[in-house]
Amino acid sequence: MTRRPLNLAARAAALGLTVMLWAAGQAGAQAGLQPSPRALLEQTSHRMVAALDANRALLARKPTRIYAIVEDVLVPHVDMNRASRWALGRHWREASAEQRARFQQEFHTLLVRFYSTALVEYLNAGHEIPDGVIAFLPQRGDEAATRVGGEVTVRTVVRPANGRAVPVNYEMHRSPEGWKVCDVTVDGVSIITAYRSVFRTEIRKHGIDGLIDTLASFNRRYAARD
Repeated sequence: MTRRPLNLAARAAALGLTVMLWAAGQAGAQAGLQPSPRALLEQTSHRMVAALDANRALLARKPTRIYAIVEDVLVPHVDMNRASRWALGRHWREASAEQRARFQQEFHTLLVRFYSTALVEYLNAGHEIPDGVIAFLPQRGDEAATRVGGEVTVRTVVRPANGRAVPVNYEMHRSPEGWKVCDVTVDGVSIITAYRSVFRTEIRKHGIDGLIDTLASFNRRYAARD
């Protein structure tokens, strides 16, 4: 599997997470705040910052413990099922129930690994708040919608002191459990689209089972580095 699109997605994930963590430093958790998409991102970010601070010494000794923190704090607010369907594209309809389950499990592991790597890098950087300003832009979609299936784009812009502004958008939808992130787009690059392009090529060469085997092998090699 080619690494370039995966590395691109990893960089997008890293920037997206940095923005979320920085937003927490700006906003913090507010008691009684309604769980709108924007508030959910801010509150989740605040929890992540608190978890990193509380586990700083442990993570210095055992960096892989970050996986459990990501699973506990971030993953519940990500719609892994929808992200998996989008990443597999039209091939999702062609896959059997067993193939879908296996793919989603390996894709889940892959995303957690990349997100965790981004957070460890953030932690190793000393939790420095980036030198710039984050701005939340007007929403696309009805943020106050309560019906299941509602969608909204939480749009932000990072304006560094040096360099051009970078848009970071969070695609979210309202599931029966509440608002969840489906995709993150950084400077026009969608993480899910980047993966889908790689997966489509892999399926064309080796089929769906071949893709799943490749992801499983990639995850095993990644775990061996831990």
